[in-house]
Amino acid sequence: MIRKNYKERYEELYNIFQELLSDHRQVLKSLGELRAENEILMGILKKYGIEIPTKYADF
Repeated sequence: MIRKNYKERYEELYNIFQELLSDHRQVLKSLGELRAENEILMGILKKYGIEIPTKYADF
């Protein structure tokens, strides 16, 4: 009985960990995409001579 309980808990924790890991990877991917978009937009603004306040420069 005790081993079965540990096995069920292990499987439950493993599944939760896998979900968190999947969500973490998705967040990292989204951050990468946002950084790329930010660099593109910053390049466009600089090209047209539009200045950006320093507090927004590293957003």
